[in-house]
Amino acid sequence: MTDGSALNVSHLKGELGTGRMARNELLEEIERHLDRNPERPLTGALELVLELLHQSPSDPHLLRVLKRLYEQDGHGRDVNDFPTPALEAGSADEEGPSTVRDRLIVSRALLEAGFIDDAETNARAAIELEPNSLAALNLLAKIHHTQGKLSAMIELWRAIQARSPLREDALAYLGFLHRMSQDESFAGAALVAVGDGVYARKHESQLEIEKAFAKFRERNFEAAIAQCERFAAASKNSPAIYKLAVLQKAWIQERTDDLAGAQQTLQQLGRERGFETDLDRLGFLARVCERLGTSDSTEQALHIYEHLNLRHGKLSALPRLAALNAQRGDQAKARAYAAEYERRFTKRMQKPSAAELLRALALRYIPLGRVSRGPLTAEDIQDCELELQLAKHGGARRRRRALLAFLRDDVAKAERLFARLTQSRWAVARDHAYLGDLRNLTGAAPPDACYAKALTGGMLDEPMVWRSALATRNRKPLEGAIASMTEQERTRAHACLLAAARRDHANTASWRDLAELETLLARNDEARHHQRKAEQLTQVHAEARPLGRVLVAAVYSLNGKPKGVIHELVAARYKAPGDAAAGQLAERDILGNVMPDLRTLARWTFDVVYDYARETWPHLVRDVFDYRYTMRFSKDDEPSSGNSAGLPMAIALLSVLLDRPVPQHTCLTGALVGDSARELAVRRVGDAVYKVKGAYHRGLRRIIVPADNRDDIESGELVPASIASQIVGYARNLDDAVRELWGEQAWDW
Repeated sequence: MTDGSALNVSHLKGELGTGRMARNELLEEIERHLDRNPERPLTGALELVLELLHQSPSDPHLLRVLKRLYEQDGHGRDVNDFPTPALEAGSADEEGPSTVRDRLIVSRALLEAGFIDDAETNARAAIELEPNSLAALNLLAKIHHTQGKLSAMIELWRAIQARSPLREDALAYLGFLHRMSQDESFAGAALVAVGDGVYARKHESQLEIEKAFAKFRERNFEAAIAQCERFAAASKNSPAIYKLAVLQKAWIQERTDDLAGAQQTLQQLGRERGFETDLDRLGFLARVCERLGTSDSTEQALHIYEHLNLRHGKLSALPRLAALNAQRGDQAKARAYAAEYERRFTKRMQKPSAAELLRALALRYIPLGRVSRGPLTAEDIQDCELELQLAKHGGARRRRRALLAFLRDDVAKAERLFARLTQSRWAVARDHAYLGDLRNLTGAAPPDACYAKALTGGMLDEPMVWRSALATRNRKPLEGAIASMTEQERTRAHACLLAAARRDHANTASWRDLAELETLLARNDEARHHQRKAEQLTQVHAEARPLGRVLVAAVYSLNGKPKGVIHELVAARYKAPGDAAAGQLAERDILGNVMPDLRTLARWTFDVVYDYARETWPHLVRDVFDYRYTMRFSKDDEPSSGNSAGLPMAIALLSVLLDRPVPQHTCLTGALVGDSARELAVRRVGDAVYKVKGAYHRGLRRIIVPADNRDDIESGELVPASIASQIVGYARNLDDAVRELWGEQAWDW
């Protein structure tokens, strides 16, 4: 096995030269190596970065990596020792994000602050600069998840999977085929339905794999292994199919508790050319060695996991390294790996680090009232200090120092620093806007003049500043600013807010801002029209409480690999006195692409939830038989099935029956079992950890899962336990789910 600490810089340079890797991704790969292995030198990286910096002296990402490489190589260089062209370019970054990395950093910060449409705009701009950037595509997929655009998200996931340099499809594909082989209508058939009256012929290799799984199900394990061996021997000329056959043999050996045999099979595969560093094989072998539990096998598992972490940056290796080191009694190493796991997991989920947030705020105005602040770790502060050093320009450094004080929750200090900065020759328009935000937070002085200066200083085209300015009590500074504008500037300002309102056309505040600006511009007819629209939207939103709307945690199989997704389920009712279908959920009123099993479950759930509600809140459900009820499943280009939707359906129906909206920051999953009219138990579901991961990816505050899944989630295998403990609530029954959603006061209704 090669040295896990080595990073093939010449290979990365070749990938960059052929266009298979973007420059931003090459630099991120070097940074990941520095994070994983800060004590080992990275041969060739410094020369490569200097070469790239000569070609693009205006790229601040290159400057950041250059400083880190100098520090790692022990040069101890100060920022003043860096190449002058790079420093001058790095100091000009206050004009706004121009590189792919900076656009992504700003996009993550905007998303975290809740400006989703602006985040999408920045992510798309990054993709225009580098169409093959996996980081940009991943971020756009997360934005679409947050927006509820599941189809667009899945298309991006497919594109990312196809372009990913690290492919681990074999084990996922085997798992998929094993699940499908348990379906008698699918297994063994040469043809498979792919549409209404349309069939496709299975690949011969798939039929061979199904034969081995069939013998495995019959408990004829020797025959199953023999089938794998025959298939492998016949597939020697096709490496991908050969690997599948060998991995299936090891899979059967592991499932039948022949761990030594599985280990031997996988080790033998590793001796064959082309499979020495195969990721499917290595990950499988590490798992088998860990299960064997001998001193030698545990050491081998540790060695493999370290290789997967250092050489390939495999996130999944970190929780195993933490667990194995804890098992060996090395608690310091275990804690270090657990901390690295949490840090890299949050980065993978597109959460901005403190240093990234600091840079984003320096590059682009984001209202500070929407930005999280609080205690920073020592590592956070160190990274932020590096960001300060990289800003040689006086104004850039002062701006970052003031923003860092804000991020450390010292708002008063941040206000003082921005007040000084706005009086200096380094001031730019966003400094005045930030000073206004801080005065809003502290109440020490009125913010109105600050926003007026920001607008006249160059932020006419920034809707966020207009919103802050229009929200101030004293309009005189704003009126003065508008009076000082040229007619062309007033037209620009109006066009800016009109475009923002049309882009976010369901947002009441956008139309209200536009109407208020039109009033100040004496465009009275337009102002009255848009004010009426804002009022009507306000009324509609007030009436459209999220009754019956529930976020459901589910799993989507992407080429056999499970991915957590959050989709919507909506229950509703309408008056239908005397209708034969009143007081029930009729078959025709279950809408969407719903499989028969789920239709049956939905109708059963309505009956048991009504009984439950009548036992608990009889005074609230007296009019049940005056209504007809509907249930609509979203994402109807994919069939919905399975019993894990039982708990979400129950909550959706309770919301409608009791006329209580469901919190929209929480999703649910769980099978429902009716023990009695008063006791509805919640039972375990499959892939619960992927659903938790999906909830975190969507940016939700809470996910409710069955208590039976607690051990799966708290193991920390796919989601760090520290993160799971913040967002996961457990339910043994429907009572627990009601408390999680509505609190103890629900029993008082």
